[in-house]
Amino acid sequence: MLTDAGGRRFDLIREVRSLTGHSVRKSTALIDAAPRLLKGELPRDEAEAIKARLEGFGATVELK
Repeated sequence: MLTDAGGRRFDLIREVRSLTGHSVRKSTALIDAAPRLLKGELPRDEAEAIKARLEGFGATVELK
């Protein structure tokens, strides 16, 4: 779950877009709606990898 977008918003939009396959507009809407679930029902190791990638852009991510 994305809880905060952080400072590198443009880079985060591109990363969310690559993870979800959504358009720029939809990815921006997901980030603006934080806290928001980006992907659900993932294996733990894949979720940890996504968390690390998003946190690399300054986002705050919580795994549930």
